[in-house]
Amino acid sequence: MRKLISRVTLEDVYRELRTVIGAISTLKDTLESTVKRLSIAEDRLGELTRTVEILNRRVSEVDRSIINIRSLFEKVGNDIEVIRRQSTLLNENIKSTLQSLKSLRKEISEELGGMRYELKDKITRLFELESQALSDISRIHGMLSNSSIVMASMELDLKKREEIVKNEISNIRLVLLDLVTGIEELKNLLKSNE
Repeated sequence: MRKLISRVTLEDVYRELRTVIGAISTLKDTLESTVKRLSIAEDRLGELTRTVEILNRRVSEVDRSIINIRSLFEKVGNDIEVIRRQSTLLNENIKSTLQSLKSLRKEISEELGGMRYELKDKITRLFELESQALSDISRIHGMLSNSSIVMASMELDLKKREEIVKNEISNIRLVLLDLVTGIEELKNLLKSNE
C-alpha cells in the first residue's frame, strides 16, 4: 500500500515538472516575441525621431523664407519711397525751369526793339533751358520705366518665394501626417505587447 502511494506521488511530481517545463517554454516564446516587438518599436521610434528632425529642418527653411520675404517687402517699400522723392524733386525742377522760360520769353519780348545782340545770349540761354526741361522730362520717363521694371521683377520674386513657402508648408503637412501615423502605429504596437 505504501509503494502504491509513493508511485502515485512521483507520477504527480513528473506531471507537475512537465507542466512547469511547458510553461517555461511558453514563457520563453512569449519573451522572444516581446523582444522582437520591442525591437520593431525601437526601429519605428528611430524613424519617428528622424521624421521630427526633418520637420524641424522644414520649419527652419520656412522661417528663413519668411524672413527673406519680409526683407524684400522692406526693400520694395524703400525703393518706392526713393522713386517718389526723386520724382517730386524732378517735378519741382521742371516747374522751376518752365517758370524761368516764361520769364525769359517775357524779357525777350520786351527787349526786342534794337537789342538783337544782347538777345543772342538770352536766346541761347532759352534753348539751354528748353533742352534741360526736355532732359528732365526724359529722365522722369526713364525713371518711371525703370521703376516699373524693378517692381515687376520684385513682384515675380515675391511670387516665387510665395510658391517656395507654400511648397514647404505642404511638405511639413506631409511630414506631420507621417509623424501622426507613426505614433499611432507605435501605440498599437505597444498595446499588443501588453
